[in-house]
Formats: sequence, structure tokens, C-alpha cells
Amino acid sequence: MTCNVAVLNRLGVALATDSAVSSLRHDESGEVVTKVFWGSRKLFRLRPDLPVGILLHGSTDLMGRPWESLIGTFRSTLPARGFPALVDYARAFFRHVESDPALFPDTLQRRDFRLTCEAYVKGFLLHGLEEELDEPAADDPEAARQALGRILKRDLEEWKRVPELEGLGEPYGQALWRHYGREIHPFWAEILGFRPSRSLVAGLDRLARHLYSRQWISPEDISGIVFAGFGEKEFFPAIAEYWLGTLALGRLRVIQRTSVAVSDENAALLFPFGQTEAIDAFFRGITPKLMENLGAAVRETCPPGAAESLLEEFRKTIEQTQIEPLMCLISSMPCSELVRLAEMLVNLAVFGAHLSPHLETVGGPLELALLNRETAFTWVRRNRPTGIDSDLQTTPDNRRFS
Repeated sequence: MTCNVAVLNRLGVALATDSAVSSLRHDESGEVVTKVFWGSRKLFRLRPDLPVGILLHGSTDLMGRPWESLIGTFRSTLPARGFPALVDYARAFFRHVESDPALFPDTLQRRDFRLTCEAYVKGFLLHGLEEELDEPAADDPEAARQALGRILKRDLEEWKRVPELEGLGEPYGQALWRHYGREIHPFWAEILGFRPSRSLVAGLDRLARHLYSRQWISPEDISGIVFAGFGEKEFFPAIAEYWLGTLALGRLRVIQRTSVAVSDENAALLFPFGQTEAIDAFFRGITPKLMENLGAAVRETCPPGAAESLLEEFRKTIEQTQIEPLMCLISSMPCSELVRLAEMLVNLAVFGAHLSPHLETVGGPLELALLNRETAFTWVRRNRPTGIDSDLQTTPDNRRFS
């Protein structure tokens, strides 16, 4: 897990991130073991003269290729004056990732497609099948086929409500299946543990297309990437967050989560990413989990109409008493205070993780940066391995704001 924070007003953008990265492995008994390392890079600049920064959360690599290296190779492709809008940087970066077939060979993409389909079927469909059957599927294949057919039918109905991937959608899913389907089609029986019926195979084939044509990414593969700063023709800063999946048929699956800019109507913006419970408690005065429990309690004790009216009034109160005053304050902050706020919020998340009974997956040295029109991208605090570039600690690129 991680914690990133972006704080924006009309003057600029402050970016802050922790440096924890989690590594998962299976021990001899098959249990998942988590190891946390400190010192990972999650904040990047593209060029010193460009007021654009990138934050990473989620997976640290794309199909075994570190995001840090992919961002590094992207730098050399940037035009001299940068791009007109912030979202243009994101689109150019995604095209760059797709541009080298040798980096993501077709064999790697085929293997990932099969593993994703297999993981979904085992994790969602077969898990439901085990709960529904009284005995293992192999002991009564016919009962297993019928039960799985019902589970799959419900699952496919739910997929109808999932929007298609922008720019890809169903035509992409069909093309993908024509290219990769012959390889996975014979393996359905091996994955299921019993021979499926013809109608069941047809449903599984349709499911496989949905996995890649709809706005869904396997949780193990999600990489969050945030672009923040100014395009060449943008007077106020902007921020855009995306969820990225793996490549298939040479295309990177992208889900846009947020795209918003500071404006006359929105003079300040604050976005936490990753593990944000402590930040939400500070920002809203209540954690999402507590708000969820409160909503459930109100719905249990009040008539439906009255419950929703009461909860809506509570949300308005939070907006008026918590969020609006804070955003008004942020809108008038100088750049140095933006950085202090971003740093404090990440430290709040780190301390919250420290108090949690669970494994601390947020922490380590922080990285901080300021982006504005005057100085472009300025490192406020940058993590470097011990003994490397130690002379840079006194340069302006590494100064602290007071």
C-alpha cells in the first residue's frame, strides 16, 4: 500500500508521498507472506523546466517492467516546450508504453491473458461454486456444471452494468479473443477441474472478452498513476489520475479516474491516493468506514425516505462545516504552506498505519515536490541511496521550505 497527496491552488501544486513498497510471496504452506521495504521511488519529474510531476501507487511495475524505467525512457520523447495540456502528457505516456513491441512481446501478453482469465474464474466463479456445492465438483460433474452455469449467468448479468473501456470496448474484446482465444479455449476444463458443457464454454468465452473490454482490472495488476501540474497552455494547474492494467494485443488498458483543474469555481483541490483513512478523518471529520456504519444504522432505524434525507443532511453539514472552510484556507495558501500541508497529511497516514493492528504498509522517508509557473518542478525533499549524489543535498533542487 502507499499514500500519495496532491494539494493544488492557483499558485501551484504540492506533491508528497511515502516510500513503502510491499512484496508478496507464498511460503511453504501456501500462505501469503508480505514483506515491506522502505525507500521506493513514487514521485517523478519529467524535466527540470516542465511543471509536471508523476505520482505512482499500486503495482510498482507493468508486467515485470518497472514504472520508474518506463518513465525514464519517456523523458527523451518529450517535445521541447512540453504539451499544451496536462492530459496530453498522460496520453503521450500511454502511447510510449505501447510503442515498443520488443519490451512487451506477444508471448508475454498471451501468458498474461491466460493467467488473468484463470485467476478470475478460480477467484470468483469457482469460489462461489465451492460455497454452493455440498461436495467437490469432481465428484459430481453434472451438478457442478449446472451450478456453475447459474453462477456464470448472474456474473454475466452484472458485467452488463460495467462500462466499456474508452477507445477499446467490445470490438477490442472480439479482436483479442480472435487472437488469443484458441489458446485458452482448450484449458477451460483444466481450470475448472471438470469438463464444461458447450453453453458453459460459450459463457466463459464471453466472460474472457469482458475482462479486457470493460472497465475492470485485476486487483493484483492495478497501477495507479497521477499526472499533476501545468500544460504549456494552462494557466491554472490540473490533476489527472488513471488506473492502468496490463497490455494485451499491444494495447494498454486505461481507466480514467479523475481529471480536474483549478478554476475560478474551484480555487483549491486536495487529492489523497492509496491508504487514506486518516486523511479522510482529518479532511471530512469522519472516516469512510464510520460513515458507512452510520448509514447502515440510520437505514435500519428510520423509514427509507427519512433515512436518506437524514444522511443527505449530514453530508451537507460535513461539506459546509469541514470541507468548505478547509478548501477556502488552501486556496489562499502560499506555495510553502501547500508543501507543509501535503507533508503533514502523508505523515498523518503514516502515523495512522503505525497505530493500526495490521502490517505497516505506509511509511519510510517522504518525498516532496512543488510545481508552479515560476520554478517549474522543485524538489523539496528527495530520497537518494546513501552515498550517492550526497553533494546535491546543498543545491537548490533539494532545499526545504521554511
